[in-house]
Parts: sequence; structure tokens; C-alpha cells
Amino acid sequence: MAERLRAANPLAKAGQRRWLAVALSLLVAITVALPLLHHRSATAADAVAGRPSTDGTLLLPAMKPAGIGRRDLYRRLEPVPAALAAAKRIQLGVHLENAYNLSIPDQTFMADGWYWLEWPEAVQQQIEAETIDPDAMVELVNNIIGYDFSVEPDNPKPLKRPDGTYYQLFRFSGSFYIDDLNLRRSPFNQLSLPLLFETRPQSFAVDGATPVLLVPGPDRDGLVGAYASIKGYQEVGVNVQPLIHTYPTDFGDSKTHDF
Repeated sequence: MAERLRAANPLAKAGQRRWLAVALSLLVAITVALPLLHHRSATAADAVAGRPSTDGTLLLPAMKPAGIGRRDLYRRLEPVPAALAAAKRIQLGVHLENAYNLSIPDQTFMADGWYWLEWPEAVQQQIEAETIDPDAMVELVNNIIGYDFSVEPDNPKPLKRPDGTYYQLFRFSGSFYIDDLNLRRSPFNQLSLPLLFETRPQSFAVDGATPVLLVPGPDRDGLVGAYASIKGYQEVGVNVQPLIHTYPTDFGDSKTHDF
């Protein structure tokens, strides 16, 4: 047994020598790296101050991207705030006929269907006074491909009903962005396909002088057609949420942000 231990001693010493060699290599590497780190930190300080670096190159201060601090804000419109109780209103009805071409990596889907608008005489007078095209009263803000998006009115001009209200039906088709896609429970996650309708004319802004609200019609049944289903997903239901969309910009007029 003693002989075996003695025979193993040279190997142990060799192992110690290899370990020391590795330690010395690390020590050398750390010793060499420290001056490099010192040089880089000094260079960074020069860059902040806008001074020439040690190699004579002029380093400008690091620039921060502008305009990334604020984002769009959505807040609920129901119940309607007291300050907007007297605001003019446009009622919106929707029937989603088809939903297809879902792309999880791109966070997009395609959809087509119908939507219709109903508005009172007060809104019609504002439309005529400002020469607003009825096709441009409402837009789908999460549409992502403009050239592949279409909105076609069912009638050449809005219909005036016996009760004095106006009505126009539109056919729409396009590609839309899914802003909130949570895949933490994939493949058993719940998927929400949003269609975001919003008033378009600047004069309709909620925080403007003549606010016009876009509100869902009283009948919220029949929102989804027979082909508005995504393969592999079970349809749970439809949720209509009236919201106020606050933009982080004033669009250059310094007046309105909310729609």
C-alpha cells in the first residue's frame, strides 16, 4: 500500500505543477487585462466629457434617443365622464365575418367584415360644415398594411332615417396588429384579436372644443360571423371596450391628444 502511495506522489506533484501553471496563466491574464480596463474606463470618461481620447480620436458625448419616454395610453370610457356627458356621439356596430392568416411570430392576423355608423343631426351639421368625408369619420388604428386595406361604403352617401338620424354601412378588409400577445402559457394561452376603431377628424378629439364620442350601439349580439374562427383555438367570446386613446404627441397643433 505504501508503494502505491509513493508511486502516486510524482503524479500528484505533476498535478500541482499543472495547477500552478494554470494559476500563473490566470494571474498573467488578469495583470494584462487591468491596464486595458483602465484604458477603456478613461476613454469612456473622455467620451462623456467630449474630450480627445488617448489615441487622439475625438469622442463625442453619448446621445440618448429622444421621444421614447412616453407611450400611448388607453383608459376606459364607460361610464362616460361627467365632463363629456353632453358630447355628441356616433354609434358603432360591427360584424366580423372572417378572421384568418394568424401569424404568432409577426403578431398579426387578417380580418374582414362590416361596420356601420349612426349619428344625429348635430354631428351631420359638423360633418357638412367641415366637409368631412363619411368614409374618414372612423379608422381602424391597428391596421398595418395600408395598400392591402380597404373600406367600401355600402351606399354612395349616408341614409337619413325617418327619426332624423344618419346611417352608413361599410365593408372592411385588412391586416391587423395584435398589441397584447402573452405566450407564457403556450400552447394553452388565451389569444385576443383586437379591432381598434377610432374617430379620425381632428375636430372630433375628446379634449377639443367640439368632442365627438364613438360608442358601441345598444345591440352587441351578432358581432362574430360563421367564419371568424382560428384553427386550433376555441372561441371564448367577444368583448367590447369603449376607450379613450391618448397620444403622446400633439400632432403639431399643440391642442388635442385624446380620441
